[in-house]
Amino acid sequence: AKDILNSNKIDFEIIKPLIIRTAKNIKKSDPFLNQTGPAKRKDKNTIKEHLKLIKNDSHKKIYKLISKNIISSHE
Repeated sequence: AKDILNSNKIDFEIIKPLIIRTAKNIKKSDPFLNQTGPAKRKDKNTIKEHLKLIKNDSHKKIYKLISKNIISSHE
């Protein structure tokens, strides 16, 4: 995430509250049940927009792989 943010000139500090909240939620309940985001919603338009923002091909592959896995696991 830090590399992607840096490549788009976005300060990593902006994502820290999300990381902290995610870590706290893991303590409370099953991470699978707490999953959110475009992949869980099967929002392919947002996923496409995210992929346009990711410049690094390796990062794109990882994003696609994780998104595909999330989509299939919530069917």
